[in-house]
Amino acid sequence: MRRFSPRLLSALLLAASLPAGAARADLPNHFETLQHGPPLSYAVGFTFAADGTIFLAEKPGLVRVFRNDTLQAAPLIDLSAEVNNDWDRGLLAVELQPGYTPDGGPNSWIYLLYTVSPVPGQDWPFNQDQRYSFSRLARYQTLDAGGSITALPASREVLLGNQLADGSVPDGIASVHHSHSNGSMHFGTDGSLLVATGDGAHFDFTDFGGQDDPAFDDFVHPVTGLLGPTPKNQDSGSARSQDLVSLAGKILRIDPQTGQGLPNNPFFDGNLSSHRSRTWALGLRNPFRTCLVPGTGSSDPFDAQPGFLVASDVGWSTYEELNLVRGGENFGWPCFEGFYPQPLYQQAVPPNPFTTPCGGPIFGVLTAPLLSCHHGDPSLLLPAGIHYDENGNPLAQGFNGNSMIAGCFYTGGSYPAAFNGRMFFADYAQRWIRTLELDSNHAPIAIHQFGKNIGNVVDMERHPLTGDVWFLSLEHTTSRLLQLHYGTNLTPVLLAGASPQSGSLPLQVQFQATNSFDPDNDPLAVTWEFGDQSAPATGPQVQHTYTTAGSYVAKVTATDPLGASATLEIPIWAGNSPPVVVLNSPLQGDTFEAPHTLQLSGSAIDPEDGPIGVQWTINLIHDNHVHPGIYTSTSSNDTFELQEHSGVGELNYFEVQLSAMDSQGLSTTQRVYVFPEHNVLDVSGKATPISRLQSLNPPSSLAGGNPDIEVVRDGVFPPPNSLDYLQYDSFHYGDQGNDDWIGYELAVPVGINAVFNGLQFQEGVHLSLGGWFEHLWVEVRQAGVWKLASGLRIDPSYPFEAAGQPGFDGQPFQVYALRFDPLAGDAIRLRGVPGGSSGFEFMSCAELRALMAVPLPAPAPHRDITAQGTPIARVLELTPSGPTGAGSQEIETIRNETWPAPASTSLWAQYDTQHSSLPAGPDWIGYSFDGPRLFSRLVFQEGLNQVSGGSFANLELQVRDLAGNWSAIPQVVATPAYPGDPSPGAGYETFTFVFPPVLGDAVRLHGDAAGAEQFISVAELRVDEPNPPAPCGWTSYGSASGGSGSLVLEALTPGVLGMPVAFAIHGANGSGLGTVGASANRAELPLFGGTLLIDPSALLTYPVLFDIQGRATLVKALPNDPSLLGTKLDVQACSVGTNFPDSVQFSQGLELTPCNW
Repeated sequence: MRRFSPRLLSALLLAASLPAGAARADLPNHFETLQHGPPLSYAVGFTFAADGTIFLAEKPGLVRVFRNDTLQAAPLIDLSAEVNNDWDRGLLAVELQPGYTPDGGPNSWIYLLYTVSPVPGQDWPFNQDQRYSFSRLARYQTLDAGGSITALPASREVLLGNQLADGSVPDGIASVHHSHSNGSMHFGTDGSLLVATGDGAHFDFTDFGGQDDPAFDDFVHPVTGLLGPTPKNQDSGSARSQDLVSLAGKILRIDPQTGQGLPNNPFFDGNLSSHRSRTWALGLRNPFRTCLVPGTGSSDPFDAQPGFLVASDVGWSTYEELNLVRGGENFGWPCFEGFYPQPLYQQAVPPNPFTTPCGGPIFGVLTAPLLSCHHGDPSLLLPAGIHYDENGNPLAQGFNGNSMIAGCFYTGGSYPAAFNGRMFFADYAQRWIRTLELDSNHAPIAIHQFGKNIGNVVDMERHPLTGDVWFLSLEHTTSRLLQLHYGTNLTPVLLAGASPQSGSLPLQVQFQATNSFDPDNDPLAVTWEFGDQSAPATGPQVQHTYTTAGSYVAKVTATDPLGASATLEIPIWAGNSPPVVVLNSPLQGDTFEAPHTLQLSGSAIDPEDGPIGVQWTINLIHDNHVHPGIYTSTSSNDTFELQEHSGVGELNYFEVQLSAMDSQGLSTTQRVYVFPEHNVLDVSGKATPISRLQSLNPPSSLAGGNPDIEVVRDGVFPPPNSLDYLQYDSFHYGDQGNDDWIGYELAVPVGINAVFNGLQFQEGVHLSLGGWFEHLWVEVRQAGVWKLASGLRIDPSYPFEAAGQPGFDGQPFQVYALRFDPLAGDAIRLRGVPGGSSGFEFMSCAELRALMAVPLPAPAPHRDITAQGTPIARVLELTPSGPTGAGSQEIETIRNETWPAPASTSLWAQYDTQHSSLPAGPDWIGYSFDGPRLFSRLVFQEGLNQVSGGSFANLELQVRDLAGNWSAIPQVVATPAYPGDPSPGAGYETFTFVFPPVLGDAVRLHGDAAGAEQFISVAELRVDEPNPPAPCGWTSYGSASGGSGSLVLEALTPGVLGMPVAFAIHGANGSGLGTVGASANRAELPLFGGTLLIDPSALLTYPVLFDIQGRATLVKALPNDPSLLGTKLDVQACSVGTNFPDSVQFSQGLELTPCNW
């Protein structure tokens, strides 16, 4: 038995411990980012005073002051008790009075825009996730006293968001859900204040209102007696953006002293206090950041020309926008997104009478964006043909965006002249910066690449003295204030670390900065100061011993020959060990279906302090970016309500952190990730199995296991003590050494932003020579480099300790669930040190499934119903039943969702009908269903073509009607045409058969078989039904009633105009008469001891006959009448029974929204 050498795994662990943020920004030549000041806590917005002083808005409610390159010790103001720091909401914008001077006088005003926290405790039963809020605009005078600028509390004025004594807030900005509440503020050139507001609606579904009663002022809180904050006539969801009775989803232009509108605003109605009179532009979803276009405004308020504004509107499911605001525009949300109609909102029917649907009256001038970019397809950038690299070379493709940030216009300074007049803008999620050129009419003429891997930009401003662009980058809840600097001698890039950073005395620490470099390729001088009054040391790698307990800050400085330097501080805790944090719940990789109550349970103990407090932080991972700190708690045991957040094309999951800090400031954090169950898919079937064994000579096992690697994804998890032909092993007389692995390589991408998050691994046979791992881990390949997956949890625990001992034979065919921190990549592998007798070590694998969290796919025109059928085949009717050839003997192979690569030579991955006594005549294979279905497509992957057989000589698709008769399906279109390549050795070609929907209870491939032995082969066979677009289809309402037992009504077909509709009813008390009723309206009327759920005034009834098992079916056709589009049809079943009226049973109701397909 080989003893484990930890060198390989240690190297992987060391690489995994490097900071994730260490990636250097990719910028044009001579540009760099320079950090100013220390890391900040959740700073998301900032503004400059004329002298260069910076005022920073921290999302939880604090305003910080940064001047003379020093962060002021005390905040200017702390509004954290008032601010609703929930998800993306909080204190998001800060602005200064023109001519700002912090002297307590008329020019000392600071303006703050934030969401207001509900009343803690009192509102909790009705506002558990802090959802029902509103945004407020307040201002304070400020005073510079003793070198510290502070707000004067007595000067506070609320301009918007005044809450009345009854709890209502008539002039508030609606914020009913967790995001897009408010955005930026800018003073126009005429002294008016321009305020950007979001629609305050749900992002987790098509929101036309009617979902959040406690948010509105017709709701009376049963404990406090207070009303909900927002006027009820704003209960219109995203349509608030289109409604002038609401301040949400707008650009406002107001008097900065009163908060009132201005008489020359485009929608002024004679009342300065009306919301119409405050509106400058509308139709926006989340204009989080805006910037003024230089040289476009007037200083005269009567001209109504505050200056043009560029507003970045963060999109919903498809597009990001930059919009040019002149005044009076309607940018279309929610009826338009990007340059196109938003289909889900265009189709939706508002539930409230005061909500204007898409297609209704339009206020303002409907205006297309300056530009839009797609969330996932760079080719959809508009306008097209204006994208260039940083050197001015045209680029064929556009770019993706997910959270656009309007930045600022560069008007001159130290940058090259080519940048003059360009607008810098960014994308928070994609981590890039670009520049935009406008022509004299302010139309876009060029978009230039500028920076990649720049960080998560949340705000950008131009320095008033130097002209340089500064920005805030937010990584989780830590912000950095950065300057885009241009120079001929760039600052050294300092990459340094220390190990260990804590421990008992004497503490010997290795310091290293060997990866540091100078962008200009100059040599670097590295100096270390250890913080304990000892002498400095020089060199890229040094050692220092701390002999006295305490907390220290070691400082390393790298300097180039021209004097440019960079400094980094590294904390050291001598004589102190970190807390031990135990996160009991949730577990790594847990899945949920929303709504779900997540149980939080954990604890912490410190070696020196004993039991200590903990801090929970939950972050939402949305596609490729983070919404940090959506929930925090200091309770060891708590709960968090998980809601559905993923829309079409989106992926959302949660990072749950548990942290603890000891009395000396040393902390430990444990983290796990939890995922919506419907976003986690098994991608093994669309990947290619790979193994270390394939690189050896010969590239196959030399033992008795199955030589076909396809066995590891055949969908079969063998029971213990199974035979070794059901597993794949790597026995090769130890040629793989102490490094063995098996995994998958993705054949095609499975979705933008998809991440690997798990493996399901069933080990195979354990022999005396081996068949297990002594150590194992998981790696994911990114850009050709294998990266260690951190946070690995194995359930049940793998017996590592026993696996390294002589004589270990473990538990054969044991299944292990491996879950880990999510990693994007194009391949995954289970890697480790094989176990066994010395010189024979190998691993075994009976089944390996790779799991990925993937975005929700867009609805397709066909829906897969294969799993609801039963495989049928001619070969199953022979004696002996089933095939007798070399392929898989299990017919479930044809629907195990495994798609081998074309021209694969695998026999195991296919099911063929080769049989020792195959009679003459056509062969066939397909599916039967328990009741009628509407079929519209078959997808068929043929298996291996051999001289003996494996394909059809001729082929037709057949359907079985409800009388049991088979007939050919007409108008079938095959892509590609069948037959494909029938030559021996070819195979695993995929054919798609599409046809007008046909009704039946079975479907099959039918025809004469080719080859000497005349049999067919199938790797995969899928059957689909029509999938009508949302919001069409069936929804259940009400509940079964009457009689005994529950009568269930089930729709078996989608409900498409001009097509059959089939129902199955079950749960009746034996045989007898019944009926299915249909009406245009719902009802709730007591009848015969049950509840009639359909309107009897306009009722159509259809008799049914229940069998002895209490089952019945009904098939009717929907008329092909376009006037029925958008209407409702309500259906309910009834069983009369044998003891009328006491035996009458009513089913639940089904409501159909019919549509075309």
